[in-house]
Amino acid sequence: MPKPYDATTKFLVEAYPADWLALAGLGPVERVDVIDANLSTITAEADKVLRVEGPQPWLAHVELQTSHEAHLPRRLLRYNTLLDDRHDLPTRSIVVLLRQQADGDDLSGVYRRSIPGGHDFLEFRYQVVRVWDQPVESVLLGGLGTLPMAPMCDLATMEPAEVIRRMQERIDPQPRETAGLFWSATGILMGLRYARNEILELLRGVRGMKESTFYQMILEEGEAKGEARGEARGLARGEAQGKMEEARRILFQLGKRRFGEPDPATVAAIESLSTVDEIKFLINRRDDVFSWAELFTQAG
Repeated sequence: MPKPYDATTKFLVEAYPADWLALAGLGPVERVDVIDANLSTITAEADKVLRVEGPQPWLAHVELQTSHEAHLPRRLLRYNTLLDDRHDLPTRSIVVLLRQQADGDDLSGVYRRSIPGGHDFLEFRYQVVRVWDQPVESVLLGGLGTLPMAPMCDLATMEPAEVIRRMQERIDPQPRETAGLFWSATGILMGLRYARNEILELLRGVRGMKESTFYQMILEEGEAKGEARGEARGLARGEAQGKMEEARRILFQLGKRRFGEPDPATVAAIESLSTVDEIKFLINRRDDVFSWAELFTQAG
């Protein structure tokens, strides 16, 4: 089952695609659009595909990884070739490793095939971005779309508490809902590197954290003061509720970008969804339809 950080990182790439290209050193660009990533010929879907406009347009395929995957370079080659064939545009493949457990000796940036005893007959190059190697200062000064990853970067020159303080300077002036989304994304991604008690301590005094769904998810921990068993039950309920709220928020955000503001009936329909899987299904279907009504018709 997909983890919360899957939806979080994909949302950030879709909402701020140019920022992620800048993270890979591919910028600045004048215009970049998210395009359909479905490669139905092999019943597969790339994480995100971006079209960079210009005199000579090109595609960027961004693949996000939290764990090591055998034969990942071969999969990148397959996606790269299919995207080139489908869109007739040169395609650059970028794999973003969100934590060190995703790394491996096979991720060298070059995938070669050769016949035994002969020369290489294929050489495919792709780019590897290791988040923990990124200088934290460059991410703090970079685009908002990659800012939630700052606590995951190379902190050799800065303490985590100072990173959070610097993030506040940029996030808190944003509209309340936007700030809540950024702090939710930050809290979720920090779970890839920090223990829960560390996350709570680092984010405890953050202004605007109360507006985030991540805060709502952990609120039960502070309220539950009974026995340990009761605390565990309360935290589980809080986590489940938080995941539902986060999934609904992402569906509303991405749906508005594609279909416009939902009418009251659509809002009610979304609020009535009872499982995270139902919401994720709609999120994944949105690129295949053209209106809120069609989205729910397809879902039925």
